[in-house]
Amino acid sequence: MFQCRGCQRYLQSSDFNPTAGARLSGRCRDCTGLDNIARSRDDFSCYRNILRRLRSDEMRLNQDAKIPFLLQVEDVRYLVEVLWASRSALHGSSDLYSLVFVRWEKRRVWSPWNCILLSKEETSAHLEVDDVHKAYEVTFLRRVDHKHMLARRHFSSVPVMAEHLEPTATLGNQLVSKPVNMATGKPTVHTPARSAH
Repeated sequence: MFQCRGCQRYLQSSDFNPTAGARLSGRCRDCTGLDNIARSRDDFSCYRNILRRLRSDEMRLNQDAKIPFLLQVEDVRYLVEVLWASRSALHGSSDLYSLVFVRWEKRRVWSPWNCILLSKEETSAHLEVDDVHKAYEVTFLRRVDHKHMLARRHFSSVPVMAEHLEPTATLGNQLVSKPVNMATGKPTVHTPARSAH
């Protein structure tokens, strides 16, 4: 007779599952089954599907695509849930199984800072757009740019992703100053301020 650590009952050895070390587990089969049913689980299948589709689309467009293959399912989950609020950027569709990532500007490689989350129905129309700056309103462009800036900031702390950031993007928060001509007509001597980074 063995005592179950879960329900505290005394049971026969056949009521327990053996562990990998051929010992009996501390809980009976009933308690183990109940724990398995009650334990909450995260379902990442929708994020796996989004990542799988992204990789397949990018391989078709660019055989040398790197960034989609550096991403993990957790990265896609972050992008979908945190940056894009689990909604299509255009019409707000929230069906995770119909959302896909596509390039924001189709002539640039896909990256978290050059992407947009759309429903499958919206994707074909977006991919027809030659210049996003002419096709979309200014407020929408700013919202997407803000999401891209947040993605740059988040992934810049991941070394394997940081090396794929564009050099201009890393300088995005620095001030740029230009020499000013004085009334004398001679350019002023200007020493650029050092970055606080």
